[in-house]
Amino acid sequence: MKNKNIINKFPFFYGYVIILSGTIGILLSAPGQTNGILVFTDFFVTDLSISREKLSLAYLIGTLLSSFLLTYAGKFFDKFGARITSALAGFFLGLALIYMSYLTKFIDFIKDIFNIINIEILTFILLTIGFFFVRFFGQGTLTLKIKIVNKLIITFPKIVTHSTIS
Repeated sequence: MKNKNIINKFPFFYGYVIILSGTIGILLSAPGQTNGILVFTDFFVTDLSISREKLSLAYLIGTLLSSFLLTYAGKFFDKFGARITSALAGFFLGLALIYMSYLTKFIDFIKDIFNIINIEILTFILLTIGFFFVRFFGQGTLTLKIKIVNKLIITFPKIVTHSTIS
């Protein structure tokens, strides 16, 4: 009841705030989407000295592993709500993107510590881990709230009509 009073005090229809936040969420989830990652394919291939086939396989494995854990993200969403889940997903997506941007440095660091001569497997594993986190937090968890907002957008004309009648 307390939230309803706050929403009623807005000088405009609160649905616009929801649609604006959903639109921003869609834009912020772009790094976790396939089109957001696709832009960096050539950079991954040249910087990591990895073939496109191995890059695609790492992306596939990271995506599949993240999809298996999305049910737990949904349970977290149900338990703690959209605000906390979206904030945490955005934060961890940012960390995952930082990890991906420093991936060559991580590979060199681990290679030097463990004296690894052949770094292809190490590169593949660390890249798969990066794709897992980017896909889990960007495309998976962050878009949970957006899917609810998309449902609102579909029913938005009905809500606006209903709110103006009441």
